This record gives sequence, C-alpha cells and structure tokens, in this order.
Amino acid sequence: MPRGGITGLDSAVSLYMEKTSGYMDCSCRDCFNGPIMGVAGDMCDPCKKAGCDPDEECQAEGAYGTAEREDVEIWEDRIVQIDCDKHGETTVHGGHVDANGYRCPDCGAECNSTGETGRKGWFWWTCLPGCLPDSDAHGPFDTAEKASADANDE
Repeated sequence: MPRGGITGLDSAVSLYMEKTSGYMDCSCRDCFNGPIMGVAGDMCDPCKKAGCDPDEECQAEGAYGTAEREDVEIWEDRIVQIDCDKHGETTVHGGHVDANGYRCPDCGAECNSTGETGRKGWFWWTCLPGCLPDSDAHGPFDTAEKASADANDE
C-alpha cells in the first residue's frame, strides 16, 4: 500500500501534489496534519517528536486515540424501570431505548419497560473528545456532584 495508507485516486492526487509542488503527506499511517514539504518517507514535526512508526497508529499529541484522559459526560435524565428475562429488574436512563424498545445494559436483550418511575437522576459515561460514548451509562445518582464523584473514583 502506498505511504500514508492512501489508495486509488487519493494516491494519484498525492503523487501529483508531490511532483508539482514538493509537498506530500506525512508518512505516518494515520496522521491528520496535512501536507508537508519534504521527500518521500518524511514525517511532520509532531510525528517526529512522538516517534511515530509509519506502519502503526499515529502517536502525535492530539491524534485520535492518544488523549490523556477521556471526557466524562454527566447528564440528567428520567429513570425507567425495565425487566430483563436474564437479569431481572433494573433501572436505566430514559435515553436507553432504540427502535426496538429498551435494552438491558448487561446483555443487550430487548426488555419490557415496567414503567416510568416519575423520578429523574444523574448519569455519566466516558468518551473520547468528539466521539460516541465508549462506556455504559453509570447511575442513577441523586445529584450531579455524586455522579461526578463516582466518575472520578473510576
């Protein structure tokens, strides 16, 4: 595969750019830093500083997957009681529903709602900046402060 993991038309455009201007893509496979001035195999300064390997994921500061800490998102939502055939009754946040209904947070099975509790609670989950959550929702908690304290304990 051509350098930078590009193929097809992108490769032709990259080769044209290199031949006509002296600019080319960083040779780090997943780099998003745009064109650099150099010769084939060169890396941008952030990739050089990070010691990136052209065949591995980009390790430059701010690159996808290198965040020091995931963001913690805390929100308030209604509390719904559901009944899972495998795990029994549990509470979930009101947004824990898809086109088929409520899903068990433990096994993903479709569940019946046994009803709104009439209460609201605070929940939290983690995610990389700009990405979908990569953990299950934790909660409910009585206050945002309690949800934050629980997130910090994890």
